Amino acid sequence: MSTDKDQEASQKDSRPSDAGGLDATYSHATISIVHGGILRQLIVAVIYLVLFSGLSSAADSAAGSPARVRKTIPRNTLSVEEFRRWLLKEGKDRFEFGDRRAPLLNLPTSGVATKAWATGHSNPFHMCNLVVDPSSDGTTPKAVCIVLTSTRRDPEQHKAKDWVFRFLLDGSLEKAFTSIGDIDAQGAPVLGSGVLSEGNVKDPEIKQKAREELNFWLAKAYELTKKSGVAITTPSKGDKTKTEASQAVSNATP
Repeated sequence: MSTDKDQEASQKDSRPSDAGGLDATYSHATISIVHGGILRQLIVAVIYLVLFSGLSSAADSAAGSPARVRKTIPRNTLSVEEFRRWLLKEGKDRFEFGDRRAPLLNLPTSGVATKAWATGHSNPFHMCNLVVDPSSDGTTPKAVCIVLTSTRRDPEQHKAKDWVFRFLLDGSLEKAFTSIGDIDAQGAPVLGSGVLSEGNVKDPEIKQKAREELNFWLAKAYELTKKSGVAITTPSKGDKTKTEASQAVSNATP
């Protein structure tokens, strides 16, 4: 038979341990604290990254992003408008195209007044003409169109080939033709020997050749203005790209 003391001991053994409950509670609390600390660290890290990214973007914007930096390209040519004004001011007075070339350029066969410049005895030889309509009141003549000529001589074959282009005042190609003729022993053209052939201004080869010739003169005129110190003044309000004079000369072809 069990005694009272044995029953008390049995009851004590069956009671839950308070120490065990406290240990479990402490463990859960510790885990919660640890998890909470990690979560706070992650939140702080995210906030830091967001702030740092914003500051970096602001700094890049203030400093100027490399992709947005404007490159300064050294200038070595005139614009078409500047070239035209330079030629109007510095070109030599000539009377040109009073021959078989006139119809192909849509110019009067009686010839037209021009402001001209040439490269001398170079091969190829380059010449530019600004066709003008001399005003009757003695003021600056009005520009009509630009005509550029490039001549390449072949002394061995005694031949020469001209490329002739008519441009509108804005630099748009309007007319083009070639002339192949004979030259004498001194390189001078044999009059009447040239065979003229009109070209299609939409042809890629002709367009490229015309652009090369125009670019040559834009660069050449810039070089000449730098050497002479000629100032290209701002055009007046009456200096229009297409003038009534242009239409008058164009329509004057027989």
